[in-house]
Amino acid sequence: MARLVSLTFNQNPAAADGSLALRQNLTASAPWPEWQRERRNRSIDSPVAYVLSELAAVSPQVAVRIERQRSDPAKVQLRAVPVNSGDTPLPPAVLLPPDLIWPGSHWFSSAAEYQAALAYRAYYQRWQDSRQVQPNVLGRVPATDVEFPPGNAQAAVVVDLQDAALRSRGVGAFDITWRWQTRVDTGLPWNDIGLTRHRVYTVLNPPTAPWHPLPQAAGDTQIAWIDALDVACRWAAGTDRVEDAAAAVTESVNSLGTGLIEYGCPIGALTMYASPFGLDAFDCTSFLELLRGGDGNGRYVNCTDCATIVSTFANLLGCDLWQSRMGSYEPAFLTNPILAIGSKRLGSPCGWGLGFTYHEVAWEGACTAEEDVYDACVRLVNDQGGGALSTTVPTGIRFGADGDGQYRDLMAQPTSRAVCVPRPEERRRRVLL
Repeated sequence: MARLVSLTFNQNPAAADGSLALRQNLTASAPWPEWQRERRNRSIDSPVAYVLSELAAVSPQVAVRIERQRSDPAKVQLRAVPVNSGDTPLPPAVLLPPDLIWPGSHWFSSAAEYQAALAYRAYYQRWQDSRQVQPNVLGRVPATDVEFPPGNAQAAVVVDLQDAALRSRGVGAFDITWRWQTRVDTGLPWNDIGLTRHRVYTVLNPPTAPWHPLPQAAGDTQIAWIDALDVACRWAAGTDRVEDAAAAVTESVNSLGTGLIEYGCPIGALTMYASPFGLDAFDCTSFLELLRGGDGNGRYVNCTDCATIVSTFANLLGCDLWQSRMGSYEPAFLTNPILAIGSKRLGSPCGWGLGFTYHEVAWEGACTAEEDVYDACVRLVNDQGGGALSTTVPTGIRFGADGDGQYRDLMAQPTSRAVCVPRPEERRRRVLL
């Protein structure tokens, strides 16, 4: 009986053909071919990623290599039918159930803490929704004739996955299972030859810097990391526009402040993940370790860390954000009452009257007052009228000019708005460590 040898989805890692070149993380390469008979047959062991904007005119493909025994016929038909259930739910990015953080007997100490709890519950529900069983997004592998060359025990065939339903789902991470079957001729019953399991990631556009959309050299460490995709695709699950994906990533990072990270006032608001040890880089490896429940570089972050995390994970999905600063360094600009990440009380980040010597955010375009910002480091106060106040994470809001009610007005006190100015000449995208 014929049996599968390998499945290759990204047939040419150096080509922009809809599939995305991957590596596991900074130090480990990704499996290629993505599925091989000798490896464990779990979805996480066979990852594949697709760029939705590149699939408009083409269908994804899979190259199938099979092997026959000497007594098997030299020609068979091959197909795979979907099995609409994943092998295991996607693992959380270190999420605790809201009822564990805030049990029924918990008394909220402030309106800000209550709003943070509501935001976390919404984020947790989005993750729970992402665990629901989804149809096989790659569809079926249609029946295909496979002919073995004379004297050769193996044969390969490339099949178009014309039933793939990827674009309508937006950003996501999907576990799929195929049941593979062969038969000798049309009209005869199909025989099962095995199951294969795969994890399919979808991003909106090719990744932007610091990520490389295509490998620039052998062993390129800046192509998409599977470990980072597994987080980013769940943070922005279901979004189909770059603005929505960037907003979802920003809100998800801010939600980590409910228990995993907090603004680093106790350590003088030092940068712990962006530009660690004096290097102008992002220690993404340590941040991913923290998300998995490890120590990472600790729980403290500052605005530079938050800006770098947001822009790097959003850009992995095909957004186009920078890390850029505002402020004059000297003097500092004073803030309106804000809720720093991980904080439960409105105020200035590390005490009244201190303000920011600079503040760094994820920023669009030229990073001027005319572009939008995404700031996971804070929640800003909105006056809804009638004395009602609420806090929101700034996502896709124009930086703005003094007095126009945009981000600058919400962040800086009126007397400090002239000091809270964009510094586009300092925009950057930190390389990955």
